[in-house]
Amino acid sequence: MSIALESLSEGKGEESPISDFQFEVLGKQLKIFEQPGNISSTGTKVWDTGKALCKYFEMNRFKLGGGIKGKRGIEIGAGCGLTGIAMALMGANVVITDVIDTLHLIQKNVQYNLSGVEDAGKAQVKELFWGQTKVSSFSPPFHFVFGSDILYQKQYVVPLVNVLNELCDTKTVCLLSLEVRDQDANDLFFDKIEETFNVSKIPKSKQHSDYRSEFITIYQLKKKF
Repeated sequence: MSIALESLSEGKGEESPISDFQFEVLGKQLKIFEQPGNISSTGTKVWDTGKALCKYFEMNRFKLGGGIKGKRGIEIGAGCGLTGIAMALMGANVVITDVIDTLHLIQKNVQYNLSGVEDAGKAQVKELFWGQTKVSSFSPPFHFVFGSDILYQKQYVVPLVNVLNELCDTKTVCLLSLEVRDQDANDLFFDKIEETFNVSKIPKSKQHSDYRSEFITIYQLKKKF
């Protein structure tokens, strides 16, 4: 399947040095570029929550939602775009989103890792600023909605909950891989999200043994009828 890349305006974080690391998905060695010194965003580094979520999708790619291949997915707060890229390698057609400052890095990673890959799904890179970008422009609902380490500041919790409500329907598989970064933000998020979603935790025993952690919880959100 071909890869669709959307042309983007330049982000603000491009001047800080770029490093990279290797990560294996489906036997393919991905090279993911990061900017850990970019002070304008926490999203230019891949955190362990993202790696754990990637491996959970990989382990369950034939079971989740009836199988990932050919389905529509969207990554929110994507940072470097690792999980969205992994989902495209599994055959999903994905939109990888974040604020404008990180899009140049996501696009670099998408181009490097997905261009010319046979059987990969389509990958688009787009801005999604919670509370500002029109979610309807993404043509929801999606089969898969996912994100990792997206609860940092309390002020973004309500916009995030609104975005999730718009992106998901009752059939959507929504997975969030989280560490507690801000307890107040974490508490407010679950107070709000449980008004419209049933929330459960993925057992550690069902996660990849090399990437599960006592500090990381993968939540499954299922929208209520």
